[in-house]
Amino acid sequence: MFCGAMVVTGVGVALLRWRVGRITRMMPIAIIAVSAVVAIAVTLTPPAPVSTAVVPADRENDTLRVLSWNVKQAPGGNHDLITLIEKLKPDIAVFAELYGPDPGVVPDSDWPAGYQAIGAPSIAVTVLIADDLGRYELVDSDASGRTSGLTVGPRDSGSPSPDVVAVHLTRPSLAGGVVMWEDGVDWVASQCRSPNTVAAGDFNSASASFEGRIGTCAVGSGKEVRGSSTWPAWLPAPFGAQIDHVASGSDWTVTWLRTLTAGHSDHRPIFGVLERSA
Repeated sequence: MFCGAMVVTGVGVALLRWRVGRITRMMPIAIIAVSAVVAIAVTLTPPAPVSTAVVPADRENDTLRVLSWNVKQAPGGNHDLITLIEKLKPDIAVFAELYGPDPGVVPDSDWPAGYQAIGAPSIAVTVLIADDLGRYELVDSDASGRTSGLTVGPRDSGSPSPDVVAVHLTRPSLAGGVVMWEDGVDWVASQCRSPNTVAAGDFNSASASFEGRIGTCAVGSGKEVRGSSTWPAWLPAPFGAQIDHVASGSDWTVTWLRTLTAGHSDHRPIFGVLERSA
């Protein structure tokens, strides 16, 4: 009986050692698998929107600070806009779905000092340009209904300041909206002819849908270009989409970009810093 017990005990110890050994051998595989899942989750989860406190504080030489926000023409929204402008001090601001009374331009008096506001009749976009960039004027606009955008440029043809394409494309939809959106992309491409161009606004699409199709302009892709969901603002960022963008011609490079937390609209604003290319 004693010998039998010894045999059973020996077999039990051997089985235990085999199981422990198997588990031990499996642990590296399990750790690698879990690490891979975590890495994929981190990669696929977009950065969270950030507060205005993280935006670089001051303008540097040969840089542009660009703010873009679809503000949804919300009642009481101007206070949020003015606060954001005073805090961030953009050189260029594009506000989709913001337009004033006829002739379609929000008066300069409604904005902080040091800016000129430009709009156009029937176009649901207002562009704000810092006076430091020189005086600007309306160059082109599209009120066809296929897009709602406009382009402004320096009055001085010799100015180093860029042309600005303010974008508000129609929303792609099965009821003809895709064709209209495609036409809008073509319009943006027709405006992005010069390398000294900045395009910003509501593209109503992820950048993968139009990248390489908007003339000389391209969105930034550096490690500090970390935009996240801009729409809809009421959903947590992982469940939304970044449909608002800042792009530029080859004279400029988007080197820093974030999606911001802000007030009343169904879109979140984005803020980018562009550096003049060498």
